[in-house]
Amino acid sequence: MVVLAALCLWAIWLSLGFVAFGDRSFVRVNDCGDSNLAMAIAAQTEPGKSLIGARNATAVCGFNQIATWGWTPFDWLFRFLPGWLAYGTMMFSQRLIAALGAAWLARRTLGAGPIAMAVAGCGYSLFCQFSINDSWSGFTFYDTLSLPALPLILLALMESVTRATSGRLGSSCALALLTGGLYGVFGGYVFQLFTITLAFIWLAWLFRSAPFRQWVIPFACFGIAWLIAVLPAASAGVALGGDSHRAGTLESHAPADAIAGAWRLLVLSWKDNWPFALALAAGLILPPWRHRTHARLAVVTTACITAVLLAKATSILLRDYLGFLQGFQFQRFYLLLPFLACFGAASAVHKLIASQKRWTILTGWACGILLLGWTAHRSWGVQQLILKTVVDGWSWSLYTDPDLRNLRERTQNDPPFRVVTVANHGTSLWHPNMMATYGFESADGYVPLYPARYHDFWGAVIAPHREADPKLDAYFSNWGNRAYVFGPLAGWPADGSATPFDRLANLNLLSLANVRFIISPAPLSHPNLTTLLERPTSVPPKGFRRKFSSRLKAMREGYTPRPPLYIYENAGYLPRVYLADSVTVLDNPEEVLKAMADWEPKAGSERPAFVERSEHIDFPPSQTPAPKPPSITSPTTELFEIKSTVDQPTVLVTNLSKDAAWHLKIGDQTAQHHLISLNRSFIGITLPRGSHTLRLIYLGHRTVD
Repeated sequence: MVVLAALCLWAIWLSLGFVAFGDRSFVRVNDCGDSNLAMAIAAQTEPGKSLIGARNATAVCGFNQIATWGWTPFDWLFRFLPGWLAYGTMMFSQRLIAALGAAWLARRTLGAGPIAMAVAGCGYSLFCQFSINDSWSGFTFYDTLSLPALPLILLALMESVTRATSGRLGSSCALALLTGGLYGVFGGYVFQLFTITLAFIWLAWLFRSAPFRQWVIPFACFGIAWLIAVLPAASAGVALGGDSHRAGTLESHAPADAIAGAWRLLVLSWKDNWPFALALAAGLILPPWRHRTHARLAVVTTACITAVLLAKATSILLRDYLGFLQGFQFQRFYLLLPFLACFGAASAVHKLIASQKRWTILTGWACGILLLGWTAHRSWGVQQLILKTVVDGWSWSLYTDPDLRNLRERTQNDPPFRVVTVANHGTSLWHPNMMATYGFESADGYVPLYPARYHDFWGAVIAPHREADPKLDAYFSNWGNRAYVFGPLAGWPADGSATPFDRLANLNLLSLANVRFIISPAPLSHPNLTTLLERPTSVPPKGFRRKFSSRLKAMREGYTPRPPLYIYENAGYLPRVYLADSVTVLDNPEEVLKAMADWEPKAGSERPAFVERSEHIDFPPSQTPAPKPPSITSPTTELFEIKSTVDQPTVLVTNLSKDAAWHLKIGDQTAQHHLISLNRSFIGITLPRGSHTLRLIYLGHRTVD
């Protein structure tokens, strides 16, 4: 009980920085790991008012919300709690579950005493990963319970096997089914693939306590329940993945480079967890030597390291057979290494203490105390990261910016439009996905899965920057996921002068994508951009930057740091839905993108549509639309209603991303044959003469009603 109470206090300590400063507490969003935080806030704070992004019907801007990252009950915290408190509650829950689960698992499998239990619990709840991202360490928001609950999953499965061996097959299967279902609901299915692999090895070999028949049935029940829980997300990903940007991402990669990159990752991971790794190794070379369980832990850890080292290289060799799965990061077995290292260290400590020799017992206690001391030291590093961000006001102010909120309030009744955020390479001041928290629809952002057509479109958007910087071109083409207008990789001008926007992106293409506002951390210039706000970095009080204590004092005295913010309105942006008054038919996608990039919005100019010849439109490519524009009714993520009257066959441009999940009804009739792809990435609808009520329904894996 003392150990469990201490671990509860430890979890409070690790999560303290996330709640200690109230609404100024640390909230992280700007990396792939936490970009879905913005989605959770946007979707839960205004139920029923989800946003439609340029790339499709997800709440932020991506491909399919379900296929991209799914949903967990923790998202509901943002409906009932302030954002900072919901986030802090999540952080505390993760650390508490990981700490108690790891300690209990060490007791259950090893018979560990207090010191070994504390090593397992404290070490794994810390989840030290400074090397993966130096702006945080520990579990992240998108981990949900996929990683923190790993020890509890293993415990539940072992208990299920125990019940099966004692003849209680019904309760065994019931426990396994419940565990699998809950695990699928409370975690990200992509990460859970790796933990389930470890669970299989755990039951089948590492801690096998029953014959094959008696452990495989509970595991099968667990797997079936888990699969049913994640089926909506997995099936949507499989159904849409073939048309995504993921296919072809490894075409320019070499196996040798992949192995070298994986080796660097392993070296950094070793630096983060070296005391645990040394303790695991020490358990092999210090007596008693014949300890089969510890040796097997070392074998599994070595196998995991090997999998990380070779996974991407193997994917490159098999890329012609993987399709869109070549973009899947099989090397993420590295996420299991902190658990294996911590648990292996706890095993070594227990092995030494449980021996009959005094010197090995003393060695075990000394090793355990040193490990806990190092863990405490690293936890202070985590707190320093949080405190620096809290005191500087970096993240807090990005969620509560009054100028962005004012802009949204002034435009909330306007026809639908989108925004684009200029984002730096790597850590960004203003992240595109942040805009969802203010209620803006975004044409850009970080999303793991989106249409290849949109990837082509966005490649043309940032073509000026890609052509000037081969490294950026390789990053965008090979890594994907980030549809950003990247800021200058060498940094913004030191003298504060404006950067010509046409060096970074093609504004004409953004106009065709319904982009009305450009949000930037630095000044921009372009003839079609009107400046709405120029706000340099707020000037801190004297001494604010010199000492940590001075910065903390300034915050307590009411200083509100504000990051630089520049907002521009695009004078040439086109409506979300319009009737094309010129239709240009071209032979291939490259010609379409070039024609779009060369088109320039002018006062009274045409509203164009650029169509590939393969779309087979069955009326003349130029016509005059009806004078009355189409109207939009209640756009949501899954339903877009449009009313339009035309006096001749016409193309209606929707500026919604084209993918197979969209279904069209004209009146009460399904009308898929009227859907075409135009402007490379977006949906067009061929309208016959007359008055029409159209319903675009985003169904994903469902069927048409």
